[in-house]
Amino acid sequence: MSLDPSKPTEDYSPDERRKDLLDRVKEAGTPAALPAQARLAEQYGVSQPTISRDLSAISTWVAENIGDRHALTTYAAFERSLQGALDAEEWEAASRIAKRRADWIEGRNGHDAPVDDVPDHRDPNATLDYEIVTDDGDADAEADVAEAEQ
Repeated sequence: MSLDPSKPTEDYSPDERRKDLLDRVKEAGTPAALPAQARLAEQYGVSQPTISRDLSAISTWVAENIGDRHALTTYAAFERSLQGALDAEEWEAASRIAKRRADWIEGRNGHDAPVDDVPDHRDPNATLDYEIVTDDGDADAEADVAEAEQ
């Protein structure tokens, strides 16, 4: 849903008001950075309890679609970062942010295994070949080093 920028906020339907509030949270980065609920109520021509219910509904939507209640702040930060990269035409940064956001959402929905559940596939007998190069660019030595345990 896109909002008509010429439409007064007092004339917004509940869905439009919630969309606008979600957009504001994304822009601010966290619900705590929004103006006071009483001030928002004045802007939308509704009561403070209505704004409170709207923010709860938004949090519920995020919880059902993305993760727990605290996910709203993370979701907003990803959206804001992604939009900033797109606006600046920083395509590689936008791609990385979108990938991280997708990974985060996937993790919130339980589709990835916790780190402790991932089997260790490292070969303890593997070697790593590397070349030591001095500041003047000469290759002084080569070495085989056993893969270090992390």
